[in-house]
Amino acid sequence: MNKKWIFIAVPTLVITLLVLLGVGTGHYLATYPFHRKISKRISSESMGKLLSSEKREELAKVYHPQKDLLSLMDNFSWNVANTVTPFVGNGPRPGKSANAHINNLQCRSSREIIFPKPQNVIRIFLTGGSTAYGSGAPSDETTVGGYLESLLQENLRKTSEKKYEVFTLATPAWASTHERIAIENRISEWEPDLVISLSGVNDVHWGRLGNNSLWFQTYEDEFFSILLNNAHKKAGYPSLIDVSDIQENPVSPSLVAQRLRKNILLSSYVLSFSQVPYVFFLQPSLALTQKELSNREEKLLRDQEYFTQCYQEIAQELSKVPAPFFHFSDLRSVFDSLPSDNEIFLDSYHFGDKGNQIIAQAMFEFLGKTNLFLE
Repeated sequence: MNKKWIFIAVPTLVITLLVLLGVGTGHYLATYPFHRKISKRISSESMGKLLSSEKREELAKVYHPQKDLLSLMDNFSWNVANTVTPFVGNGPRPGKSANAHINNLQCRSSREIIFPKPQNVIRIFLTGGSTAYGSGAPSDETTVGGYLESLLQENLRKTSEKKYEVFTLATPAWASTHERIAIENRISEWEPDLVISLSGVNDVHWGRLGNNSLWFQTYEDEFFSILLNNAHKKAGYPSLIDVSDIQENPVSPSLVAQRLRKNILLSSYVLSFSQVPYVFFLQPSLALTQKELSNREEKLLRDQEYFTQCYQEIAQELSKVPAPFFHFSDLRSVFDSLPSDNEIFLDSYHFGDKGNQIIAQAMFEFLGKTNLFLE
């Protein structure tokens, strides 16, 4: 009886183990391409995962001193967790992404937007790419939008009954086309009193890579496309076809500027229906600053000629936009007076909280000069 049981049990066990091994191997082979891509994407969500200990100490100079800064960098949001988003392709995923809070309408804020808008509230929206989003900021409050809201509240509440709120709807790698669609389809519906764009550098960035800023895929779009193509391949179907408008050489600076101007005109037109002012701040970048650079900052310099040409064209185009509620401010020189020992740049386009605060102060002063405090 025992021998008979063994003769039955052993083959059954072997077959079961082989089946389990086959299932496990099949599952691994099927999911590995997805796991590899997704884990690489997740690793870029916080700044600390991208930095060595030595690099953290170097970059600490672009931040205001604070306790445990080097360890806190582990949780500084860099490439925000994204989700597929209508019409713009991708946008921040509601919830928590490292130290960033993303509300239900995909703005970087721990507060939800209240509808209808409460009385005595001045509601401002800030759009842009990673600089506006606040990649590398120590908190939601130390992004450009966070600092701007604090400046408005601290300086204007003394003489006004109004409450100022600034919501940031921005995503790393977004260009002015994404901002325009977000303004047209979302922000214009959210009872804005003022809309601000801190932008320009990504239009130039994508143009340098040969992309038509009106018809291209961001890195996040490409990520989602790769996952979908892997699924097609596993299911035995042909790959998708990329229909982005890409050329081999950089886009001419004049065309980069013309496409940006088109987005500005369309955004201004939509906002003019409600007589909402629209301010475009041409954001600073390392390639264009006249600041005295540290040795580390100087090593980051690249593409100066192309960026200079593009920014000159953009400034010319935007200084003559024929829209009654549009205002333009060029922030290229915002850091020019700083000495080399006052480091500002994390890389070519991004800043620590020191840089964010200086940009917010420049915005605040411009709003005051143009009587856009909306008191």
